[in-house]
Amino acid sequence: MEETKTERIKALLLAVPSDHFEKLEKVLKQLGIKSSRASGVAEANQVLSRTDVPWLVFTDTELPDGNWETVLKLAAKTAAPPRVIVVSRVVDLKLYIETLTQGADDFIVPPFLLDDVAWVVQGAILHASAPVYHAKHAAVA
Repeated sequence: MEETKTERIKALLLAVPSDHFEKLEKVLKQLGIKSSRASGVAEANQVLSRTDVPWLVFTDTELPDGNWETVLKLAAKTAAPPRVIVVSRVVDLKLYIETLTQGADDFIVPPFLLDDVAWVVQGAILHASAPVYHAKHAAVA
């Protein structure tokens, strides 16, 4: 059987154990995406320092030893930076804008419906080779 694009994608779920990340993990599995878990930045650092770096990182907004910003900085230091998607428990427009401005690839909240997660993953795939633009780095004319 031929392997699909998503079957080659690995994801790291970065959060303390919770029901909403278990739901996300199930949806990723339905999409054919293999996932592993880490509960903090230190553990994620070990995963991201390997040669087989996950292609996607879904990170909770707050972690025991850091937050989504720490994860973005960590991911940027890897040889092949993964796409980082911030996961919030609640809709927060200010946080949404801040995460995208700082370099996150997307921002999602529960419930993790199959079509919604597939859309986020597809967006990460499509934008993986596109140049990244961050407003905070733009030159002012």
